[in-house]
Amino acid sequence: MKRLFLLLLVLLVSAGSLRADWLIFKNGLASEVLAVELTDLAVNTVTLTGQRWSVLQDAVDIARTRRANRMSGDTRLSPGWNVLVGVPGEPAPSSPAKVSRQAAPATPPPPSPVPAPPPEAPVLAPPPEAPMLAPPPEAPVLAPPPPRAPVPAPAATTSLPKPSRQQRFAVYVNGAIGTEQVRFEETHSFELFSEQASIDSVYRDPKQRGVELGGLFRVKGPFGVGASVELFQNHRDAVYSASIPHPFFFDRFRQFSGAESGLTSQETAVHLDAFVTKTWGPISIDVFGGPSWFFTKTELLVDVLYEEAFPFDTVEPRGTQLQVFENRPIGFNVGASATYRFGGIFGLDMGLRYSKAKTTLFINDGREIQLDAGGLRLGAGLRFLFP
Repeated sequence: MKRLFLLLLVLLVSAGSLRADWLIFKNGLASEVLAVELTDLAVNTVTLTGQRWSVLQDAVDIARTRRANRMSGDTRLSPGWNVLVGVPGEPAPSSPAKVSRQAAPATPPPPSPVPAPPPEAPVLAPPPEAPMLAPPPEAPVLAPPPPRAPVPAPAATTSLPKPSRQQRFAVYVNGAIGTEQVRFEETHSFELFSEQASIDSVYRDPKQRGVELGGLFRVKGPFGVGASVELFQNHRDAVYSASIPHPFFFDRFRQFSGAESGLTSQETAVHLDAFVTKTWGPISIDVFGGPSWFFTKTELLVDVLYEEAFPFDTVEPRGTQLQVFENRPIGFNVGASATYRFGGIFGLDMGLRYSKAKTTLFINDGREIQLDAGGLRLGAGLRFLFP
């Protein structure tokens, strides 16, 4: 007798902690069940007799079912599911749960959440007047699916456009300066009065300024080809000193000196390069190199003019003789540039290029002067980027 009393007490406590759920179909029918589980494709239920069924979501009014069972927007299980059948992925209990409930209404519950009916009296089995309604004809019943963990929705990712789309083609205009001062010397010796006269000239080009125009085309991935033209036009200064033998005495040289300014110095360089580009957001780095063709015009001092009078102890300078030499040497260039894209097609470009070529100037009397074309130059300006 005492054991029977304890069993009834346990059933009463269990009945007070559980309630029935509602499964509402789109055609207006509703069925009272023990628990409801929403999955990705179907709706799993436990009937009042403890049977597990699966119904396609297309036949179920999901919104009304959620409201009727007080399921929040991110809840996939009704409140009574874990108590009745355990956590998804674990086997259901072997016997149906004993619940206390009222008879199911003949009509679907209103759209607002339906409170669970209070228990009137503990019962050991569900009443016969609330059977599980068969799903409508358009709602085929599926076999119970195996438990599985919910598949997380793929996270939305946002990626930057590929560099090849951002900078398929680019044109840039830079101002350029030379980082090294140009300086070279030349000595002209010739025989006069059975002795050697000489004229020493020193050339300086303290400022190298020019412009660079170029473009690049990305062929595939980070690789591309480019071409550019550097235009430099400056004016050099020349300082000379002469030593002229005396017409009457040996080892008595007459000295004089002078200077010339504004000597023409023009250099045009055409560079053909292969590019490799690396991009980090709005910043891209280009590393390049290739052959270079130089077109140079150099004005040099080839002779000095002077006057002398008896007793010929001194001479007076009377000017210089200048000549322009042209040459087209071939060399190479290497460098790197950085671009910051700050809006639309516009970007800020900065680059460093080293180029070099050997050029030889031949003067009429057989003299040769060897010069270096190019040098280390820094450029900065605008780059226009096109997809």
